[in-house]
Amino acid sequence: MARLGDCDADPDLSHRVNVTGAVALAERLAGQGAHVVFLSTDKVYDGSEPLRRRIVPPNPLTEYGRQKALAEEGVLDAGDRTAVVRLSKVLSPDLPLLVDWRQNLRQGQRITPFDNLRLAPVDCGLVSEVIEKVLTQNRAGIFHCTGGEDRSYVDLASRLCRLWQADEALITPVSSAAPEAHRSRFTTLDMSLESVLFDIEQPAFEKVVDRVGKDVS
Repeated sequence: MARLGDCDADPDLSHRVNVTGAVALAERLAGQGAHVVFLSTDKVYDGSEPLRRRIVPPNPLTEYGRQKALAEEGVLDAGDRTAVVRLSKVLSPDLPLLVDWRQNLRQGQRITPFDNLRLAPVDCGLVSEVIEKVLTQNRAGIFHCTGGEDRSYVDLASRLCRLWQADEALITPVSSAAPEAHRSRFTTLDMSLESVLFDIEQPAFEKVVDRVGKDVS
């Protein structure tokens, strides 16, 4: 259960799914000799600082972040071949938000990106590459996969408009009414370790958006 609002609305159910169930599965798999990779989130931190280093203990502000931090701890305790990969916003060509934006822009209709929500996007290819490196190199511990810079959803919309040759005048910024705790100022995490171990560099905002946006139908 990855929606922050869903976890707030039903903390008991989401805890059973995100913590109890995830840790139980990790323990079972690790006990059978599997190399477990658990996907986590930048929301284990409060979002007050950019490029947060993995040695900093989690300090989540949201129920979802608290659950993922607990699950991380349980998974890492499940065996010596367990790993956590923390992600920021993952963009894909079939993401409903992007599909809706492109359809609306094609029809000359306005889109309303948030000006007070920020993201440091990565694409599925980079996420897969990090996971593959963790597995093939038999790595354990905590790893990060986030974009290198936080930008607003308005910036995302503007970049996509240029890529799609759409009219940027159709962008009408609005402010999200989500609770303050849901509106992280920074979602970037430090990837210096991944650069050394995996030869993977933190991607630029424009590079990720262009790579994903060209395939949005």
